[in-house]
Amino acid sequence: KISMDHIDGLSFHWSSDCNMACQYCFIKKDKELMACHNSQIQQALEDGTFIKNVKETFKDNFNNIKILELWGAEPTLNAKYFASFMTEMLDFFPQAQEVMFSTNALVGGKIIYAS
Repeated sequence: KISMDHIDGLSFHWSSDCNMACQYCFIKKDKELMACHNSQIQQALEDGTFIKNVKETFKDNFNNIKILELWGAEPTLNAKYFASFMTEMLDFFPQAQEVMFSTNALVGGKIIYAS
């Protein structure tokens, strides 16, 4: 068994789709493939297997986790799952102090500014 005692943060592959095509991005821009992978992520979020797998994997180390990160092509494209997922993850990882994600902040072609 691999020890996970030293792990204090988790990065989730939250999305495989993107609304842009930035040249510097490492993700291959095959829209059909991106959409297929993203639908698999969404299905796992909807049917609970995403959360079930996280809980099963970290059931013995849940108190070590202090940082939760959402990554992927564009995580906000799966925003409708964010509230329920984060609520459950923050309940499961009571020591979590930070939630981070990277976004291009574009919705409908307009830049969204957070204040």
